[in-house]
Amino acid sequence: MKANETSAEALALGDTQTLPARAKVALHAALKTLARGDLAGSERELTVALALAPEHAEPHRLLGIVLLRAGQPAHACACFESALQRRPGDADLLTRLAQAQADSGDLAGAIATARALVASRADAAHVYFLAGLLDRHGESEAARDAAAQALALDPQHAKARLLHARCLFQCGELAVAQAQYRQLLDARRESAAAWHGLAELRTVRFDADDRAALTALARAASSPLERATVLHVLGRAQEDGGNYPAAFASFCAAAELERAAFPWQAAAFEKYVDELRDAFAGVEPVDGERGTEVIFIVGMPRSGSTVVEQILAAHSAVEGASELPDLQAVIQQESARRQAPLARWAPVASAADWRRLGEAYLLRTQRWRQHKPRCTDKMPGNWLFAAAALAMLPGARIVDCRRDALETCWSCFTQFFAPGLVPWSRTFADLAHYSRLCSRGGDELAARHPQRVRVQRYEALVDDPEAQIRALLEFCGLPFEPACLRPHEARRVVRTASAGQVRSPLLQGPSKAARYGVLLDPLRAALAVR
Repeated sequence: MKANETSAEALALGDTQTLPARAKVALHAALKTLARGDLAGSERELTVALALAPEHAEPHRLLGIVLLRAGQPAHACACFESALQRRPGDADLLTRLAQAQADSGDLAGAIATARALVASRADAAHVYFLAGLLDRHGESEAARDAAAQALALDPQHAKARLLHARCLFQCGELAVAQAQYRQLLDARRESAAAWHGLAELRTVRFDADDRAALTALARAASSPLERATVLHVLGRAQEDGGNYPAAFASFCAAAELERAAFPWQAAAFEKYVDELRDAFAGVEPVDGERGTEVIFIVGMPRSGSTVVEQILAAHSAVEGASELPDLQAVIQQESARRQAPLARWAPVASAADWRRLGEAYLLRTQRWRQHKPRCTDKMPGNWLFAAAALAMLPGARIVDCRRDALETCWSCFTQFFAPGLVPWSRTFADLAHYSRLCSRGGDELAARHPQRVRVQRYEALVDDPEAQIRALLEFCGLPFEPACLRPHEARRVVRTASAGQVRSPLLQGPSKAARYGVLLDPLRAALAVR
């Protein structure tokens, strides 16, 4: 069930026998205007219905649907809660309330509502719904168990099996995850996603049969993005077979499809980065101890950030929270409140404003510090907002991860990210441009705040791990612990594409980019431009 659903079944009126005749007329008119996409007209009709029948559930339910479609999930929550008061335990209303809570950023509330839903009606669909919310909330182990429960109720539930496999992967159960993905492939269910899941494990070597199956699936793909997903995996499979020209062609074909769907404007992005830099030129952090419990890990994807987090999470005082949306959410909420972008309001924000925003971030992330006093926030794209993070939390530490630019950019190019998530990674020119801006921003911030920002180079880490790990811990204000020298032994959930890799010892592997030789000369040339 989706918030923007319009099917007759989804929007069909419930029990209206006790409604006054005029209220029924208003409800039917609201449905007609909603079917035409006229949200304002539907809201007007529902306001009439509510005035005529305020104690009936149906006007509240439909108004909640309208408000959710209008992008007002918090107001939609109030409507669904009102409807539930009049129709307690209704599965449809509980589902809709949980969706609205999730859309408004209250995932904990959505999970509580979904648990109430499952308690009243524990079928596979509702348990899967709960599992998905748990996964979004970063509760991978609970999501794994809920997905397994959904499969016990319905072994043919392909999406539940897919979610179960991904959570197993995040929890380090790689062999079981592989078996689950293969089971989906054998059943020809969710095939593109299952192949992608197998590739993400990084423990599977694809053979000739796999390459043949992937080639056929790419030809038969039902959408450009599905084809792009399969082509990424086919590129990995061709790498396993040593056919690097064919792999290169597959990755390029996938990138072309993604670029068409999600274009990126390099000049506009650079303008945005420059505006942020200028906006924070005169902003100096105050209240230096606030935020000492947080370590931000930023930089390019595929730059070793997950390894750095794994090292820190091996420490007894640090919880590895993975990629958190909270910093950007706090900034976005403040921008909405001020009706202005960050670059416009940052220069005029007061110390009290920054303190308020910092406390909001700490409140949003406090669940990650329930068992350990400190946590990491490993959202790579937060390099854009690192100056804001220091203004909000001047006691925080920021680790800016760097890796050889060619290796990093090529790894980003060959990685299938969530659609639209990293649109700058689909051409060599865009990759090089983004990489330069990211490095420049990190260098400027480290120069301004050397006690708060550390540039951590991946190559130095693997060349001399003990010295680098000791220096990293000292920078973070953490006493040395030998367990940090064995990060692959840390038992924790890892919710990134590197979840399989960080469970192996820290070693300098062979250059992947070097295998492609002159094929990557255009990327080398783009990176050389200054």
